[in-house]
Amino acid sequence: MVHRALAKSSLVFGTKKTIAQKPLAIAADAGLLFPSNDSIELEKLSPDQRPSQLVVIDGTWAQAKSLHRALPQLQSLPCYRLAPAQPGQYRIRLEPTDQSLSTVEATVAALSALEPETSNLDQLLDAFELMIQKQLDHPAVGEKHYSGGPIDGSTLNVPNDLFIDPNRIIVAYGEANFRKQNQPKNIQRTPVFWCAQNLGTGETFSSSLKTEEPLSQTFLDHLELTRSDFERALSMSQFLSKWNQFTKDAEVLVTYSEGTFKLLKKAQQLARAMNSRSADRGSDLELKLITLKSINFKPLMPSEAHASPQIETARSVIADLAASNNADSFLIPGRAGTRLANIVSMTRFLLERQQMMTS
Repeated sequence: MVHRALAKSSLVFGTKKTIAQKPLAIAADAGLLFPSNDSIELEKLSPDQRPSQLVVIDGTWAQAKSLHRALPQLQSLPCYRLAPAQPGQYRIRLEPTDQSLSTVEATVAALSALEPETSNLDQLLDAFELMIQKQLDHPAVGEKHYSGGPIDGSTLNVPNDLFIDPNRIIVAYGEANFRKQNQPKNIQRTPVFWCAQNLGTGETFSSSLKTEEPLSQTFLDHLELTRSDFERALSMSQFLSKWNQFTKDAEVLVTYSEGTFKLLKKAQQLARAMNSRSADRGSDLELKLITLKSINFKPLMPSEAHASPQIETARSVIADLAASNNADSFLIPGRAGTRLANIVSMTRFLLERQQMMTS
């Protein structure tokens, strides 16, 4: 898709061995879009620092790392990374993290930073979204994804489980503990900070969790928290006991992606392994999970669909909500508090639109 959409692009494909044998027309001042430890954020480059050519590796994360190691030409290039403001929208498969982008999304984001004067880059994202939706609408997909059906603006693909008493809906966000050196990426990390809000009452929940090793200042800066925020950190069993009390009357748990829910499940597994009382009383509270990342935000009315046929996704909606949210409304500190406030706004946005469409 990227190669067909961009006039000034070339595509080299094959195995590691065959690509290594092919001439790569790489410019002297080219750069590699690859998030290595010494990579530089593209958005922070001044115009005179921007590379004239950008090399992008397409494949799974494991394939990209393997190809980078196998090609000396790539290893010699300066590496650049992105700092996406919103999660990627490749909803067909689960990405390693909420901030992981598909090749199409990463290329558009990189070109937007390097060539801000280039127009119509969003058309590539529109094609990408259309491709995803066509696959999700295929009959073979069944109920594995939320599918919104035809783009006629008459329906929203929001699960019916969301349309209950707001007092029984909990919106949550969790931060994962830092990944230890040489720790395999397929190992599920534990939560280090967890926050939530009851959608109806507005009551909030927040808790920092104890860690085996002290948190570095770099990681604290990433979380936008301080050491004082962890002075009263709870053990896993204490956290789950407090969480169970907060959610005892709830039915639905809303998160942005499945990753947040996996953090909670990991905590529950550890508690059961330790024979903690919080696990014994049923820390799996049978909450129904709704992930906003899987939902398409379509035009409100059929007339709007004809005027604006593009699919609205969680990415664009959360960007608008984040821009309009008042910082004073963030009741919980750090990056987690900001993200929770945005997810709460998204959930209320869905309920309001559904109410308008059914009234």
